[in-house]
Amino acid sequence: VVISNDTAYLQSVGRSIVSCYQEGNACYLPSDKVFRIIQVVKGNQSIVGAKDFTANIGDKLVKFPAVSTSGLPLTVASSDLSVAYFQNDSIVLAGIGVATFTISQPGNENYNPAPNMEMKVTVSKGDQTIPFLSNDTVYYGGGTSQLLATSSAGLSVSIESLNPEIVDISNGIVSAKAVGNARIKLTQPGNEYWSAAPELIV
Repeated sequence: VVISNDTAYLQSVGRSIVSCYQEGNACYLPSDKVFRIIQVVKGNQSIVGAKDFTANIGDKLVKFPAVSTSGLPLTVASSDLSVAYFQNDSIVLAGIGVATFTISQPGNENYNPAPNMEMKVTVSKGDQTIPFLSNDTVYYGGGTSQLLATSSAGLSVSIESLNPEIVDISNGIVSAKAVGNARIKLTQPGNEYWSAAPELIV
């Protein structure tokens, strides 16, 4: 116990003897000392800020929302590490599904254990897009060229000519069949982690 400006500050668990007296002045003699024993016991703590939430694959690392009222570090366990897990004060999204986080704080020499809390994290497929391809010129009789594209998720994009009589595209190889303008359709169907990208026609 530390006393400052008539206020007692509790520093740790234990017993402290406090003496009180008045020194007196020109009119009064000093008072007798009065002793008091202050017993400081462990404080209670709780976990706050834990709430269920949803996220998508591809989202940035999610800052873990829960903290203990004592400021002591939390222990976090995930029910499914393949969906989401706790790392460096953040939630890492690993796969599709639902993971339940059990949050605990075991206490220390000054605080009792906090009641455990649970928090559900639902992870859904991420959204992806296909980047716009600029219009290119392919010369008739000028050989072939390669046309490859990837989505914002890094997945391969299927490329199809809507005017195969003018431009043929096979496995990303473009060859001119006739003079004219050709439209190209780009698709990415998604996978177990990513939703299908919106179709792009250029």
